[in-house]
Amino acid sequence: MTSFDILRDFLNLCDKTSAKWLTLHIGECGSGRAKMTDRIELLIEDFRKFYENNKFLTPIGIENLPYQKNGKLLLGDDFRDIKKIVDGVKDFKFLFDLGHYNVAYYNDNLNELYNYIIGVHIHDNNGDIDSHKELGTGTVNYEFIIRNILKLNSEVPFVIEYRDFDIDKIRRTVKKLKEI
Repeated sequence: MTSFDILRDFLNLCDKTSAKWLTLHIGECGSGRAKMTDRIELLIEDFRKFYENNKFLTPIGIENLPYQKNGKLLLGDDFRDIKKIVDGVKDFKFLFDLGHYNVAYYNDNLNELYNYIIGVHIHDNNGDIDSHKELGTGTVNYEFIIRNILKLNSEVPFVIEYRDFDIDKIRRTVKKLKEI
């Protein structure tokens, strides 16, 4: 069974359950930027072929990933790369992870991706590690970013991503989101 076989099974399940999207972390790329360009081109080519033979209702949300301090590059740790991938595969959208954005060493190309956003993962951190803290307890400039997202799409779904289940924490987060 290949990765694409597994993906096909997941997308079929997503279609049956009317999922809004399937989140995809597109992976590690070693340590060279030139290698990254080759990997992006290969990814686009492979997914185009995949979609030529498969039709699904559920789009794939490519999630931005946090910068790796060990020097390894991840496909999705640079907004320019995400835009290239989303532009290259028509069934791909952008899944914006607020906490990853705060940890990552991103360029300022987020504005170019606002129109592609299919959903937002909500959590906070102090900018050093992807700790999935409660919104408002870290350094994420969440009000500004979420306000900009909502200007373009007031219906974009938010997914609260905490590592523990604490109903009070979730309620406080929902309240903060409603106040924006």
